[in-house]
Amino acid sequence: MFENPAITLAIKLASPILVGFVTPFAVDAVKRSVALVDKAPTYAKQGLAIAIASLGTALTAILGVDVPADLASWDGEVVKAMVAGFLAIAIKQHKQLKKAK
Repeated sequence: MFENPAITLAIKLASPILVGFVTPFAVDAVKRSVALVDKAPTYAKQGLAIAIASLGTALTAILGVDVPADLASWDGEVVKAMVAGFLAIAIKQHKQLKKAK
């Protein structure tokens, strides 16, 4: 991306710090958005789902991203990321169930 090794190194060092700084704000924004969507009527939720799906589809077309349509075209890294994501969801659900009891 950048041909200057110093800039590349600076980006590699700064990006985890920036992501760590921005993440709590992003999570708070998502929580507020979810609360707002939960209070919305059903037709608004359905419209939002259609809008998000349309936007995602349009962005992949604009950016030229090839989204794999079947599992056979996924590489090992995609599968690892999916497994890690599902594992994180399962652990969180387990903790919430334990807390509820």
